[in-house]
Amino acid sequence: MAPTDRLIGTNIVVEFLPTGGTPGVDEKILTSDFTTFSFNRQFDTVDVTAGNETTRFPKTTIEAADFSIMFFDANQTYAADILPGATGKLSVYPEGKTTGLPTFSFNCVLTQYSEDFPFDGVLEIDISGERQGAMIDEIGSTVP
Repeated sequence: MAPTDRLIGTNIVVEFLPTGGTPGVDEKILTSDFTTFSFNRQFDTVDVTAGNETTRFPKTTIEAADFSIMFFDANQTYAADILPGATGKLSVYPEGKTTGLPTFSFNCVLTQYSEDFPFDGVLEIDISGERQGAMIDEIGSTVP
């Protein structure tokens, strides 16, 4: 792969639309002061190895996904909207929110909110959550 094809995180846009919010109006842009965004997808497995077999055989059961984002605390006006228990739609635009660029989205519940207050550094907020249901826009989709 050519170095020019490698992606960097500077153009990523992550938006959270709280349940009941109006699309195009109520999205909270979480990446304006972000430092890290992580998205994880995995399957649970069950071991179906028989007693006479010598190697394990895991079988997939249920798919799950979770995410976390860390950003600088800049007195964001939407802080009350991103507390644990909040639900909504998370939309991710890895290369920016421009027609034809990649995107993926899903409904989620926010499960964790934490803040770091170092005496000699910047204040950071870390939130995480879990996907609820299937993907709305699957990985490989593009911005319309």
